[in-house]
Amino acid sequence: MAENKQQHFVAKSYLKNFCVQNTESVYRFDLATIESKQRNVNRIFREPYFYADGSVAPIFEPALSALEDKHARTIQQILETQTLTITSLKDLMYLHLLVLITKTRTKASKEEIENMARWAMVKKLPYLAESEVAKEALEKFIKQKKLHHRLLQFSLKHSYVLSNLAPTLLLNTTNPFMPFITSDSPVVFHNLLKGGLLGYQNKGLIVVLPLSEDIALCLFDSYRYKPRNVTNNNIVVSSAEDINALNRLHIINAAGFLIFSKQQYHDYVLLLQTDLLWNPLNKPTSLKLSFFEIYNEDSFRGDRLFEPRNQEIAASLNKAIKEIRKGSF
Repeated sequence: MAENKQQHFVAKSYLKNFCVQNTESVYRFDLATIESKQRNVNRIFREPYFYADGSVAPIFEPALSALEDKHARTIQQILETQTLTITSLKDLMYLHLLVLITKTRTKASKEEIENMARWAMVKKLPYLAESEVAKEALEKFIKQKKLHHRLLQFSLKHSYVLSNLAPTLLLNTTNPFMPFITSDSPVVFHNLLKGGLLGYQNKGLIVVLPLSEDIALCLFDSYRYKPRNVTNNNIVVSSAEDINALNRLHIINAAGFLIFSKQQYHDYVLLLQTDLLWNPLNKPTSLKLSFFEIYNEDSFRGDRLFEPRNQEIAASLNKAIKEIRKGSF
């Protein structure tokens, strides 16, 4: 096998925190077949040259691997201490990078940015959707642009897009225990504001990344939310309804697979999809989280929700996105 050929779109080091005890395997729940199978983390969520081809992979893959090692150490420290140790801006930057890289490296993110490109090109040149030859030319063009690779570069350069969100940990203390599950798209965005949006700089944004089945990293808009049940700067989540809501977000956002450590959680995941309190067609904003109190929700007009949390950061973000679209990143 060629060096750097098989590239994981979910880091192996991340998945290992959801492994069956004393193994390197997880239970992978297929949302299409509704089946759970035990799979080695080294052999899932990977494709040949997924985000960097043969010409770029020898440079990009080692750099990403080095960053993965740093993130793995950060996660391990959090899990061992149940504490976020942030003593400098550099610590905060690595925390944001952990979230951004985990989000943008996935198959779901790749499909999203390529679908956006298809839509934009067809809107500008409608004939691209009129024949098979034109469609093939469009797909070739999108592949040549390497949009997903540019998206990863964007994450490496612009970690500040999450810098005005407050970090905390969610400690799962449910009894009986209900785990945080994860998926092939581990980072989920949420918004509890009425009409709230899910962009990087939207007001009311909540970002959740499970780090294990009992601890999750959370970034939230502290100007819109006041945390409840706080102990040692962590949010203690004892409500089964809150855990269910977060896990349903993973079902909504997953590209095709959920991840957990025990076969017995298979029935729990089925229940999340089939109970009468929820159905998969509901929008994510319908899922409430009792551990956040909303500040002055009635004072938010609908048009204000379109304003960014920070105008300067939003302007820089928009410029970076335009560069990606033009292919001049």
